[in-house]
Amino acid sequence: MLKIFTCLFGVLALALPHLAAPIEDEETTIIVAGKGVVKINPDVAYLWMGAEKTENNAEEAQKVVTQKINDILASLDKMKIPKDKIETTRVVLQTEYKYDKGKRTLVGYTARNQIKVTVDKLDNLGKIIDISIASGATNITNIMFSVKEEAPHKKSALKKAFDDAKAKAEIIAKASDLILTRIQRIQEVETQIIAPVRGMPTFQAQARVGETEAPVLPGKLEVHGNLTVIFECKRKF
Repeated sequence: MLKIFTCLFGVLALALPHLAAPIEDEETTIIVAGKGVVKINPDVAYLWMGAEKTENNAEEAQKVVTQKINDILASLDKMKIPKDKIETTRVVLQTEYKYDKGKRTLVGYTARNQIKVTVDKLDNLGKIIDISIASGATNITNIMFSVKEEAPHKKSALKKAFDDAKAKAEIIAKASDLILTRIQRIQEVETQIIAPVRGMPTFQAQARVGETEAPVLPGKLEVHGNLTVIFECKRKF
């Protein structure tokens, strides 16, 4: 019996230092989303425009539209718009019908042709619209403004997004009696340029050949950067 008691006492003596040692706080994490927005001036515009015509004969409809597009291209050439800045984006020829009391009657054929023009000099945009309409353009689908070099602006937006995430994490940590220790993970969610798109109604009423040039005001572009950041933290002692 004495031997057994002595053995148990020795085991407890060895275990006591470990039982008395303080248990360290487990690491916890704070997950935050950061957003950064940078406003910039555009330096390039993309203009989609075209012509359409409905005729009784498909060949005639296509012929008229082709002539209109050729006239537009000739006018753009006179403005010294490089050919590599112009591309065809859509060519359509479709049959038109009318319906009356369930009866379908052929009306004619509609031909459509659309081109995209890259405009490097924004000051010329209003003049390009006016001349194109005068040369036969029947629609301007949209105008999109952008920048030639996107990377530097996206980096600035991501930097702002990280600063935003860090500021949020510091506020949360302070309110929770925590201390940020290190970054566990950073994930880019999305970085994009938000560009205003201008449709035909904005310009059709304003474009007057031979009068004041159609005003085109691009405004500012917004570059949005979004991040998710995971911060490790610990309790204050």
